[in-house]
Amino acid sequence: MPDVPESNQLDLDRYSEALRRWLYDRVVQIQFSPPASTATPDEAGLQVLRLWGRWFAIWTDLKQPPAMPGRLRFQAVRIEVSHEDPADIQLYAV
Repeated sequence: MPDVPESNQLDLDRYSEALRRWLYDRVVQIQFSPPASTATPDEAGLQVLRLWGRWFAIWTDLKQPPAMPGRLRFQAVRIEVSHEDPADIQLYAV
């Protein structure tokens, strides 16, 4: 994982590729580390993006049956600064 952002508090109000990559790696730790998932982020198509001033992570839930409509197989979370640790994140269902 790249170095944690330099300040003691994350600033999610601005876009940078370094921050996007750090968020991606942190989501991987939270959602794709065993036992949370048996799929890899690449297999699930994990993407971290900033839309409308907010950060989101989306991926395909490979535990769902392939016959299920694609729109129902996606997982989406909003990424916010953690209330307990302002240098970390929390994920919220969308």
